[in-house]
Amino acid sequence: MQELRDNLDVALPILGVFACLDDHTNINKNVLYAIKSMFKENVFQTVIPRNIAIEEAHNQTTSLFEYQPKSKGAKAYDVFLTRFEIIA
Repeated sequence: MQELRDNLDVALPILGVFACLDDHTNINKNVLYAIKSMFKENVFQTVIPRNIAIEEAHNQTTSLFEYQPKSKGAKAYDVFLTRFEIIA
């Protein structure tokens, strides 16, 4: 983020941070705790779960919403986007 700010020479605000590809492991819980400790109220509540459809859509170079719109990953992103739209 700082490199972008330096190269573009503009002020880019951080609107928030969200966790993605959560797999409910202890390492992931520790990482999420560290993110929340560092960014505090700037961490969005929505956490995107690890989901094979996300990876498959990426490999197919297509939108997750086109590839598998009813997958857990697509639903989680939809929740995030809906919440984000409300605050933006």
